[in-house]
Amino acid sequence: MTSTGKPLWLEGMFLRPQHLQQYDRWIESNLDQRVASLAAFPWGIRKLSFDLDALKVGQIRLLEIDVVFPDGTTYAAPEKQPLPAAIQVGPPAQGKRVFLTLPIRAPGGVEVAETDGGTQRFRNSSVQAIDTTRATRAAADISVGLLNARIMLDDQPLDEMTVLPIAEIDAVDALAQVTLSETFIPPVTATGASRRLVSIIEQIRGLLRSRATSLAAGAAGQGGDGRSGMLDIMTLGIANRFEATLAHSVRVGLHGPESIYREIIALAAELAAYAAPSRLPPEFPAYQHLDLRATFDPLLAILRTMLSVIVERNAISIPVSERDFGIWIGPIEDRMTFVERRFVLIARANVALEIVRQQLPIQIKIGPVEQIRDLVNLQLPGIAIQPLSVAPREIPFIQNAVYFEVDTRNQLWTRFRESAAIALHISGDYPGLALELWAIQRETGS
Repeated sequence: MTSTGKPLWLEGMFLRPQHLQQYDRWIESNLDQRVASLAAFPWGIRKLSFDLDALKVGQIRLLEIDVVFPDGTTYAAPEKQPLPAAIQVGPPAQGKRVFLTLPIRAPGGVEVAETDGGTQRFRNSSVQAIDTTRATRAAADISVGLLNARIMLDDQPLDEMTVLPIAEIDAVDALAQVTLSETFIPPVTATGASRRLVSIIEQIRGLLRSRATSLAAGAAGQGGDGRSGMLDIMTLGIANRFEATLAHSVRVGLHGPESIYREIIALAAELAAYAAPSRLPPEFPAYQHLDLRATFDPLLAILRTMLSVIVERNAISIPVSERDFGIWIGPIEDRMTFVERRFVLIARANVALEIVRQQLPIQIKIGPVEQIRDLVNLQLPGIAIQPLSVAPREIPFIQNAVYFEVDTRNQLWTRFRESAAIALHISGDYPGLALELWAIQRETGS
């Protein structure tokens, strides 16, 4: 084991290269320990760009890369270091992972290769350094160690390397054209470094925004009254909060994936109280910095399921509009609505409430739009309505309105499974008549 203790600078000592090498080890060891305490996973990719033209001829070549290796070594090319040499791949490489590799430090071993192609950690090179303290700006050749980074596949010997997976080969066709996996997520230090990770966050944001819009519309109609309305408003608050924080993370692009993971599981855990049958969160996938796809893809699936449950609102408004000859029409967008819900008709007019309550059930015919003409002309009975003593808690309370329960047990009701719209014909005179039709989720056991 090589000591990382601080070298002692003593008067009269004979300065050797080992003293400066030991000083480097001491500085790097202290820096590594300090950085490791700042974040759970302080290593990964910051920037990554492949040469797409090279992929067409079977080569994997980098245009830009900026990474922190797991051992804390930073590598940025071509900004500060030469890019690693491209590699040629064929059909046998299909399904394999591509790594950026760097030889590990061998305690007591030689770390510098004098020629290209060596397996040491550094390659000896020379640069012209300018004396920045003199006006003459005199230049001198000095030796520098360039990191000996290489691109390798997972079937090559990697035991003596510190490695970072940077891609996964999806396919190599007969013409040697390489296709990289679009679902692979490399370990990154910032979410903005992975388009796939950004896409997952944006998908979650889209789901939250869609559900929030639906919940907000329902909450506006219900006014937050009753237990159902309160639950919708509480769920809406969760969706709004997490959509805003995830939007911020995408805009900044510098948050680490582990912090995004914490945000998403917190979101899923809160939603579980409203969407999970047990009201408890499911078993979340463990965070794996080296396999972020296995971390985030299941989370996206969990949230899709939860949010699809939440969006099933307790009350749905079916807009009805007046046509000619006293007929009102309400289009049917989801036929399953007419199978699983109870229906309530709200009527408001510039006449006494008692007149509406008593006369409307006698003077209204309800049925599928395709049959309403026959119901009226042949004076056939339609679907009946019965006045309700109180307004259902799931829908808005309207002053000076009468609420009616629609008889969904009528044989005509089954015709709505094929009908394009629900039709209502009113034969009486009701000045200023306004109608609202609501489909309400049935309570369990009813």
